[in-house]
Amino acid sequence: MNQSVKLCTGLLLSALVFSSKSIATENLVFVHGAHFDARSWKPVSSYLSSDVNVLAVNLPGRNADEDASKIGLSNSAKSLCENIRSLEGNIHFAAHSQGGAVVHSAIGICPSQSIKSITYITSVAPLVGESAFASLNADDEKHYFKGVSYNENNHRMEIRNWTHFNATFAQDASSSQTKQLRKLAIDEPAHIGEEAVKYGKAELDRISKHYVFANQDKIISLESQLKIANSLNIHSVYSLQTGHLPMLTNAKELAMILDGIVENVASD
Repeated sequence: MNQSVKLCTGLLLSALVFSSKSIATENLVFVHGAHFDARSWKPVSSYLSSDVNVLAVNLPGRNADEDASKIGLSNSAKSLCENIRSLEGNIHFAAHSQGGAVVHSAIGICPSQSIKSITYITSVAPLVGESAFASLNADDEKHYFKGVSYNENNHRMEIRNWTHFNATFAQDASSSQTKQLRKLAIDEPAHIGEEAVKYGKAELDRISKHYVFANQDKIISLESQLKIANSLNIHSVYSLQTGHLPMLTNAKELAMILDGIVENVASD
């Protein structure tokens, strides 16, 4: 009788362990790039699997009344860590553009064991000692400043020419998507890209990394994207025929890619 009870107890415990593993929550955390906020991910979120818990983070400086002179890479990373603190289960970052620098900086701050993957969506990925845009080329910078200029009074990169901004950030956008772009785009705190990343290399090495190329991007050119991806130990790569904002212009395709990455990493 005692042996039977022990056997049943052992089977029950095994079942509970298996059950807890099979229903572990997979959290997809969206980290926006410069000139945007959490709203930019809404089109992608609408196509994602219901099995994934989605969190789109608003980094500091999204409101015009915030003091942009005090907003840098470190406190942006700390804010990201605060946003994910209460999440239970595995964390998968999807970082766009400047968001990759924030994620890399956060790796040295957030408890890292729950971070399972990073997907870089036409994103920077500075290594230790590098600033956010160290890997970009002169053409990238020239295209960016066609529509944007620095305001030294409020410490923001301001969108001054919408025609040029549209042409460099989302030249592939439809008429309706261009209208949406104007609703979403904001002036960006200017000093986030000045700080060097200080994360621990060991933490980054154990995280599964994936890159989504935007082949027509003018802000982070394909040449720069390839340079960035080659500096990382990338596990898988994907390619979209888009400009800098695939979450706006190719939301469904991007959602399918992200769903697949989360599913594959979770099953490893």
